[in-house]
Amino acid sequence: MEKALLVAEKIKTDLFPISNVAKATRIGSSNFQHIRTNNSDVDIVLNVTEWEPNLLIQELYKAGYDFFNKTPHLIPDALTGERVEFYLKEGADLYDITLIPERVAFENFPADAARDRLDVHIGNLYVHGTVLYGHSDTDDFYTSHFLPFYSDDLVSARKANLDWKIEKISNKLQTLDFIDIDYAAQLRTLYVRKVFLTCKKYPFSYQQYLDFQLSQIAHFDQPTIDALLLKDRDLQEGMRKMIEVGSAF
Repeated sequence: MEKALLVAEKIKTDLFPISNVAKATRIGSSNFQHIRTNNSDVDIVLNVTEWEPNLLIQELYKAGYDFFNKTPHLIPDALTGERVEFYLKEGADLYDITLIPERVAFENFPADAARDRLDVHIGNLYVHGTVLYGHSDTDDFYTSHFLPFYSDDLVSARKANLDWKIEKISNKLQTLDFIDIDYAAQLRTLYVRKVFLTCKKYPFSYQQYLDFQLSQIAHFDQPTIDALLLKDRDLQEGMRKMIEVGSAF
């Protein structure tokens, strides 16, 4: 039995006095042999039935875990629901654990649902993740609304929103007589998001392993990837290439 499953089972057992873990999913880069490293942490999401976050945090402390440098804390999230995050250190291995409620109530769905954070959430849990055990009540909801991807109308609305943001950043850059690094990074992120949206592919992160994801998930050639990721040593030339490639989507 793999270590991630053992850790998920251990947490399930320790939380059972107050709640049940209905499902455990390993997410992130640890699902990909090509980018897995010995010193990477393993990300696990647990769907919890009885959602009393303060009680869950108390129970986690009672279990006597080694939380390394990330103790259990509650994070509000109106889009994907509240979550509790913490590290669990087992020997030399580090696990990044997220507890989420089994049921998530969406308001104003679906117009407000297709946002970048939700894309990564779906990509991790329903496309690129590995289910260690169980089933969640929300699985059917996500499957019916977001797989293999969300509707064309919603894609068009999201692209229009991204185009507006891209134009806003581009206009700010044009007012400067130098290239602002922060604006350049923001523009790169927006283009990457638009690329995944146009290709109707879910990423598992917008911050890490973008070269791998653009190659193996979105299936672009290396020159296109290099342009999108602003890899040219000459920043001005890199910006020109990125805008040229990004504007084609």
